[in-house]
Amino acid sequence: MYYIEIYGSFKDLLYKIMIPNEEFGVEYGFFEYWDEETDGYNNYKDGELIFEDGELFDYNGISSLPSFIIKEIAKYRKVNL
Repeated sequence: MYYIEIYGSFKDLLYKIMIPNEEFGVEYGFFEYWDEETDGYNNYKDGELIFEDGELFDYNGISSLPSFIIKEIAKYRKVNL
């Protein structure tokens, strides 16, 4: 499976998002973000992104998906959370 790879930063955090290239059926991607100062020692979060027919409809691993992650995904896929 191939992914759209997104790398970026928000305030003092670095992030990586992997969005599946496929836009049919149920597909899985993931995200992770960490504080730049300690390279994730003090703050590291990751989780699974769940897409159906190219639309993000659920996630796992964190109680609330940060807005900067949602905004990046919305550039490539519809978000319905």
